[in-house]
Amino acid sequence: VFAAASPQVTYVSKMMNPADEIVSPDMYDGRRRRRNYLIGGAAAVVVLIIVISVSVSLSRRSSSISSNEIEDIRAMIKNAMDKEGLDASVLDQSGTYQSTSFDWLVGNVEIRDYDRSQILQRFSLGAIYYSTNRIASIYSPNPQGWLNAQGWMTNEHECGWQGISCNEGLKVNGIDLGENGLTGKVPPELVLIREHLEYLDLTTNELFMKESDGDFEFFEKMSDLQTLLMDDNYLESDDGIPKNFAAMVNIEKIRLSYNLFAGQLDNYLFTQWTKLTHLEMESNFLTGTLPEAVGELTDLVYLYVRRNSLEINLDFIKTGKLNNLFAMWLDSNKLTGSIPTEIGQLTFLASLSMTNATLTGTIPTEMGLLTDLQRIWLYGNSLTGTVPNELRALDTLEVLEVQRNELTGTMPNDICVRVNAATYTHKSLAADCGELSCEDCCTFCD
Repeated sequence: VFAAASPQVTYVSKMMNPADEIVSPDMYDGRRRRRNYLIGGAAAVVVLIIVISVSVSLSRRSSSISSNEIEDIRAMIKNAMDKEGLDASVLDQSGTYQSTSFDWLVGNVEIRDYDRSQILQRFSLGAIYYSTNRIASIYSPNPQGWLNAQGWMTNEHECGWQGISCNEGLKVNGIDLGENGLTGKVPPELVLIREHLEYLDLTTNELFMKESDGDFEFFEKMSDLQTLLMDDNYLESDDGIPKNFAAMVNIEKIRLSYNLFAGQLDNYLFTQWTKLTHLEMESNFLTGTLPEAVGELTDLVYLYVRRNSLEINLDFIKTGKLNNLFAMWLDSNKLTGSIPTEIGQLTFLASLSMTNATLTGTIPTEMGLLTDLQRIWLYGNSLTGTVPNELRALDTLEVLEVQRNELTGTMPNDICVRVNAATYTHKSLAADCGELSCEDCCTFCD
């Protein structure tokens, strides 16, 4: 049924479903206009709110840090430095790496969002950068700067910077800047992040640090450090390994080879490094005796002290406590006496090197008990007697070099078979074939 109406009145047919309406074009256009007005008005309000919010945010971000804010941050950092025994006055001295790091830090308005811990963390990392980038020394007169500084000294979160690792709480727990062109000195401001820092790798750089200048004193605060790798730099001491390192009571791995450490080693260091698994001090200028406490390091796996001027009494292996020792390299030192029979207690030993080291006596038969032993270097000594038949038990033997000794007899055939069957690329069986018959199976005759 349709209702009668004048031509201006639209006709509407009600369907069974109230949601379904057949509407004339005029009525539809009117509703659409009203709806568009409502939507347009609401959208305008939303846009206005967004514009105001963004404007306020940008205004806050674009505004520089006020002088009062800067001084508050300065006071906070100074207070932290004072508590760690650092010289806080350098923060006020223009041109110091500390003041440069501070200026960079407060030049970023995002500092308002940082808590105290992150401010100190970024300041400490900035100190590392500015104290080791393009810093000249007698060993690096024309430094070229860091090779890779991706992310450093930017607004990016420091956990994303090259060589930085963090824990779940975004605290820096590892710094790996090995082979990166660092010069200068590691700054003492590193102690500002010491509570979380466990790993520090500065291998193969040109850092120049001297114990006489107090450059290692801050290590007295680094008790939580577990790994310290600083081999192949210019670290200098006339008193052995700096005693400041004794405070690193949680250290497990330490590499200090190819530096300028001279003088005697302090036994006290090794009484404190009870968790040590990896000890490397090769190619320095160390003298005196190898501390007895080394023989007490029950967790020690790697012992590398080659190419020094140490006097090493092998009695340190008689303690029976080095059961985890995997590799022992003592070459080019003065080894007193002979190889003790107690070497047979080192049942985990796989690599043994004692070359050019003034050894006397015989090769003990107990070495045949070391069934994991794969590589043996004993050349350049004064060993006498024969190569023990007991070494035939070394099923995985890959290297045996005993040339330039006073050994006689015949190389056991089973040893020849073991070495020649090895798949190791550098397998070697070497002897003085004139005195020790080995012509038919040695890979090298001296």
